[in-house]
Amino acid sequence: LIHFYKRNLRKIMQQVGRICSGSGCSWSRRTPRSKSIVEASRTLSCTAPNRRLDIPKQSDLPKHAQVVIAGSGMIGNSVAYHLVQRGWSDIVIIDKGKVAEGTSRYGSGVLGLFRPSYERRLVQYCIDLYTDLQNQGYDLGLEHCGSVNIATTKDRLISLQRRASKYRPSGVECHMIGKDEMKELHPFINTEDILGGVWIPQDACVDAGKVSEVFAMIASKGGAKFVGGCGVKKVLTKDSGNTFSNLSTTNNSSKNVKVTGVETEKGLIECDYFVNCAGIW
Repeated sequence: LIHFYKRNLRKIMQQVGRICSGSGCSWSRRTPRSKSIVEASRTLSCTAPNRRLDIPKQSDLPKHAQVVIAGSGMIGNSVAYHLVQRGWSDIVIIDKGKVAEGTSRYGSGVLGLFRPSYERRLVQYCIDLYTDLQNQGYDLGLEHCGSVNIATTKDRLISLQRRASKYRPSGVECHMIGKDEMKELHPFINTEDILGGVWIPQDACVDAGKVSEVFAMIASKGGAKFVGGCGVKKVLTKDSGNTFSNLSTTNNSSKNVKVTGVETEKGLIECDYFVNCAGIW
C-alpha cells in the first residue's frame, strides 16, 4: 500500500527543480491518461489558520470520577473527546506514561476505504471528523492524498480486481490502473516488477500523534483530567455485596459485576464506569 504524502512530494519536486536548473537538465510532466485520476489526486488544503496546540497539564489523581479511562493514546483520548462532545465532563484519563504518548504517536495514520463496508463506515467517519477539526484550525497533518494498492504477482492483481468489483457497487471510488498511470501518480516509484494496481482517490492519511494530542486538548477543555505516571494495578468490581479484583467473564456469575474503582500506582480512584484503552502493551 503506497500513500502519497503530497506535502513531502512537493518539497522533493522543488529540490529536483533546483538541481535540474543548475545542471542544465529539464523536467517535464507527462500528460495524464485519465483526467479523473489527476483531479482526484489533488490535495485538499485547509485555509483556516492552525491553532496552537496545548497538551493538557497533568492533574493529581482525584478520589472519584464518573468515568475512568486507562490509556491516553489515540483510542483513550478519542473516547474522552466523544464523551465530552456528548456532555460528559467528570472524566479521568490515567496512563503509565505521559499524555498522548506511547505507540499511538508512531501509528501510520492510514485512512483506507478499500475494505468491507462495516470497516469502511468507521474509516469514513474518521476522515469526516478529522476534516472538520482541521477546517476549524487544528493541525492534524491530514492529507486527502489517495492511495494505490500494488500487485507484483498475477494472483495479487486478480484479488485486487475482485475486491474492486465487489466494493464499487457499495460506493467505493476505485480505479484499476497500469504501471504508466501509477508512474504519473507517483513519479518516484519503481514499476519494473509491478503488474498493476488499484487507485483509491478518497483515501487519506493523518499524523496519528497530532490527532491524539488534539483529542486530548479538546477533552481537557471540556473538563476531562489527565493523570500521567499512573499505571493500573487492579480494577475493583462488586457483585452481590462482595468486592473482587477479577474481571473474568467466563462464567455466568460475572454478568452482574459492576466496576467500583481502580487501584493505581498513585492510589485508589472510585468510578462508575471504567474503559480499558491501554492497548496490547
